[in-house]
Amino acid sequence: MQERQLTEAESLAIITQMIQNTHRRLTINAGKPYLIWGYLTCIVALFEYLVVVNEWSLYWLFGWWLIPLVGFPLMLLTCRKKPTEPKNYIDRAVSSVWIACSLAMIPAFAIALFHRVSILPLITLIISIGTLISGRLIAMKPVVWGGILFLVGTLAMAIQQLWIQKGAMTGAPNEYTLFLYKAEILIFAVLFLVGMIIPGHIINAKTRKNA
Repeated sequence: MQERQLTEAESLAIITQMIQNTHRRLTINAGKPYLIWGYLTCIVALFEYLVVVNEWSLYWLFGWWLIPLVGFPLMLLTCRKKPTEPKNYIDRAVSSVWIACSLAMIPAFAIALFHRVSILPLITLIISIGTLISGRLIAMKPVVWGGILFLVGTLAMAIQQLWIQKGAMTGAPNEYTLFLYKAEILIFAVLFLVGMIIPGHIINAKTRKNA
């Protein structure tokens, strides 16, 4: 028996329903991942800023590793409860996007290590891709704008890296390079504040309002 072909209106209705179902499931504490990564990253970044300003031991710079080492266990502990509804295509797409972004961090760290460049612009670039795509998929404007902000911040930090390299080539004083590095850390913290923490609170507020 030949299956009936769906009309354009029926296909659009099914896609719309999928988006609504995904949006409803993801908006249940949907802001929690953004708040976890946002607050954690801001706290670590501000700590590292103090390390640089106060010229503490370079070993404290390994504190950046607290972000993944603390963040992933927190995500598993606080976001592991899932609704009983089966995942659809959009759910799988959002999950795949963030899995790909997480894996992309590995070569990003390798590039930063072997080429001796800052990892921060690479991280914000990866985060911007993840937030933009997932924000568009689940139709959440705060997430989309957060992704755009990360993209702009990546460009700003890339320009800053050019200034640092130019200063090193022209024999600029160490104070100049240190100032730019401190500014980069602060930009990084502000990006996660505005691009993740604020959208996370907005999403949770909308969820409570619609509950």
